[in-house]
Amino acid sequence: MPGTYGERSFMEKLLEIELEVGGKIEDPIPPLIQKANLCEVSIRKYIVSLDARGHIRYTKGNRGARAQIEILRNDLGDLEDIAPVVKATIKLPMLSPAPAPPPPPTPPVPTPTPEKPIAALPLPDESTKPKMRRVAIFLDYDNLAIGGAQQGICVSWHILKERARKFGRVVVSDAYLSPSGTNPGVIRRLVNDGFRPVYCPLRYKDKDGVDFSMTADARKYITEDWADTVIIASRDSDFQGLRDFAEDAHKSVVFFGVEDARPTPTTIPAVVATAPPPSNGIQDPPPLEDDRETDILMRALDCVGRNQVKNEYAGPKHIGFMRSVLAASSRVTILGLGNLEEFEKKVWEGVGENWGRMFTPSQTKSAIKVLRSRGLILIQNNRIIFDENHAIARMVLD
Repeated sequence: MPGTYGERSFMEKLLEIELEVGGKIEDPIPPLIQKANLCEVSIRKYIVSLDARGHIRYTKGNRGARAQIEILRNDLGDLEDIAPVVKATIKLPMLSPAPAPPPPPTPPVPTPTPEKPIAALPLPDESTKPKMRRVAIFLDYDNLAIGGAQQGICVSWHILKERARKFGRVVVSDAYLSPSGTNPGVIRRLVNDGFRPVYCPLRYKDKDGVDFSMTADARKYITEDWADTVIIASRDSDFQGLRDFAEDAHKSVVFFGVEDARPTPTTIPAVVATAPPPSNGIQDPPPLEDDRETDILMRALDCVGRNQVKNEYAGPKHIGFMRSVLAASSRVTILGLGNLEEFEKKVWEGVGENWGRMFTPSQTKSAIKVLRSRGLILIQNNRIIFDENHAIARMVLD
């Protein structure tokens, strides 16, 4: 060991081994490990050092010949018991470890019997599966709501959409509103029934703005191949040209009217009548008061029908007020109200902002009586409706 076991002691062990074997020491590493009790690495350091100092000659094994050590000098005078410092290097072969015993024979693995492959199930042919047609609904809200009110039908947008599903899968359902029809209650009802409100800008008249927007959007859905069937929910005949456009693109256009939004009889709650209604369901208007205020309102309505600003009986103030009451009544009837007092209150809310300083709710009630006497406002089957086809109504609404 370094410091206690040095070159002198190592040389003495070599001499002992030489004496035992009687000459050159063949394959010296194993006996030196046993005699000197050193590891192989330390033994090789001593061999290299003693070979360099001329005490021994080390011959490496080559081509089957064993390595051997021949002792050249047996004097130990220049050797000390210190570990050698190896400067010159002689590459010594490492002692080969004893060959490991052969592994036990591996028992033969039985060859598995190949399983019969399971036939893959045929996948369904998607090309033969019928394709669901895409449906786009464009609803002219004012047109159908007013039409339903005139016919005494409480239209249901939910029913309309359900009937549209008979043509395929509904991919869009838009309801087009003029600026005069953007009532919060209307918007809420449309959204609840699955429609997206579309606010149309005012063009020459509200109706033109709605027609223009509906036609433009329907053409876009046809051109971009976003829908196979376009449903136009309107009584207006201005959309007839859209049918030819769709046919050229191999699409179809279907027109819905008020009847397509009419609930089935089983969905309408029964109404118990306290008195037999008239044969056509329209109530007779009440008699007008024979007073100056009512007379002025009657003459103001005549001026509205003639598009006059004033005459000798009615001034601009009454004519303007009567025009506002008529327009507000047209908008409120879209709500489908059946209570006259509630209807009168809603109309006053529509005109009071502009005319509240000059007129009263009582005068608004009188103006509504005048409109009823002229057939502009009707109560049919407990529902208040507005006759937009009346000559005076067309002067205001067109």
